Amino acid sequence: MQLDLFDILNEEALQARKSLEATILQERIAESRQALGWDEYEKLKSELALQIEINNLPWVQSHPNMRTGYEHVDVQVIIPPDVLSPMEYHLRLNPKGKLSYRDDNLRVASRDLWSSYNFAVWRYEPHQVDWCGAMKLLTRHRDAGDPIWVRISRIGGRLLYGALPDCIVKIEGGGITNGY
Repeated sequence: MQLDLFDILNEEALQARKSLEATILQERIAESRQALGWDEYEKLKSELALQIEINNLPWVQSHPNMRTGYEHVDVQVIIPPDVLSPMEYHLRLNPKGKLSYRDDNLRVASRDLWSSYNFAVWRYEPHQVDWCGAMKLLTRHRDAGDPIWVRISRIGGRLLYGALPDCIVKIEGGGITNGY
């Protein structure tokens, strides 16, 4: 196989572009966290968050009479300030009036994070809300910095639709609490 000078230069240019994109993404994350009040959230988290591993949560079978493998746990969490709906992302963090979000990794990550939190709020049965109601509850509690009950689900040891919340302050039925 013969290496061509143009192939080498193209590879170097591609690597440089990827490095620049990663740097720009990190700068945007830092700017957005500052704009959204991330420092206040980190302070709350350091004071109130429980230090608990996912496997140490008191998981309950969702359908005890069936062998589905679905488990859930209800926890009270403080929602991070960067959990933004797609519309909020556009209004708050839209870089330079950008109209197209193709290849916007920060937007994709923000949408996925928001979806997982909204799903967890929606799944918590005592709220008795539809998807839009869950959005309103999530936004209200996130903006106020107040804890909210959510249901985290998993199947076969894998979290269903999202990640473990960052700041768990209370676990239902576990008697484990830290301030709230």
